[in-house]
Amino acid sequence: MNKKELKKIKTPEQMRVIEYFEPEVEGPWGYIIGSGILGLIIEGWLLGFATCGILTLAAAIGGYFLYKKSSVNGMTDVEYNELVLSKIKDSKARALAKIGLDEDEVKEIEPAEFGGYQLFRRKISEGELEGPTYIKAISDCSGKKKGCASKEEKPNWHYVSSHYVKTWLFFSNTQIYLWVFDFHLDKDSKTENTLEFFYKDITSLSTLDEVSKEEILIPPQGCFEKEGTIEKEELNLTNFRLIVPGDKFTVPMDNTPENNDRIQAMKQKLREKKQG
Repeated sequence: MNKKELKKIKTPEQMRVIEYFEPEVEGPWGYIIGSGILGLIIEGWLLGFATCGILTLAAAIGGYFLYKKSSVNGMTDVEYNELVLSKIKDSKARALAKIGLDEDEVKEIEPAEFGGYQLFRRKISEGELEGPTYIKAISDCSGKKKGCASKEEKPNWHYVSSHYVKTWLFFSNTQIYLWVFDFHLDKDSKTENTLEFFYKDITSLSTLDEVSKEEILIPPQGCFEKEGTIEKEELNLTNFRLIVPGDKFTVPMDNTPENNDRIQAMKQKLREKKQG
């Protein structure tokens, strides 16, 4: 489906997301040459073609910066991150309201907060995949300006996708409560679920590291490269996993020391409750 057809069924925000992951940008030379020719015509009309080409050069430079401005397709990496954060604003209050508990009722240990991009696509039926439509690599370009890293530099990539999962866990004296908000930014697809388990019914709490090869967008490398490439990359994803008899629940999480400390605290509380 082309962009014109998509615009008929997508919201303006969804189209901005799609254009962020599927940039259709012409190379800079079209902007530079076109602006330079326009500058030359204006200069010839105003001053005569025998004069110096200062206006032509200025117009060409202006064309290059017009290209640079248009190359972000209306949304930068920072703006995309801000859009995601806006979707999970006040998530703790939303989670407690959905579960139907007051914060004073779930103070056995500190609540645990996880959030992460879903990076894996899983086949759920013939021709149907579960997971993100788009995955994109992002790099700080070793401190250089966006788009100016070379392929030889092997920048330190991290990854974003069009699918995000936010999770809160709360702990009462007898139970664990989960709130999971799973949403896609490129389409009308979101779920908000709550689960609750007695400590005695929980088999284990743990992290699970997975590896999968996925198709992702590698942004343009070098100032004059006009478009990114789609490549197969081996991605690592860390999940939080809760197992009960006959079932298991898995959500993505950032692999950070803070999150690992939260999981250790949960494990310790689970041991105490089972021993008690």
